[in-house]
Amino acid sequence: MQARALRNGLIVELGGRDDAVVRMLPPLNVTADVVDTACTILCDAVDACADEAAERTHAVLSGRA
Repeated sequence: MQARALRNGLIVELGGRDDAVVRMLPPLNVTADVVDTACTILCDAVDACADEAAERTHAVLSGRA
């Protein structure tokens, strides 16, 4: 997820147990447009990772893996 976000221009840090926490550290003077863009990139990265995980799970359950 972190690499996908970075490829799309968003730097995020991972932390916590098993890197389950996503940290975004915007400046205090961030604009609403920048926040909207960052959230879109983050949501797209999470969605893509979830889709990949679902495909892998389906492959395993159907015996293709």
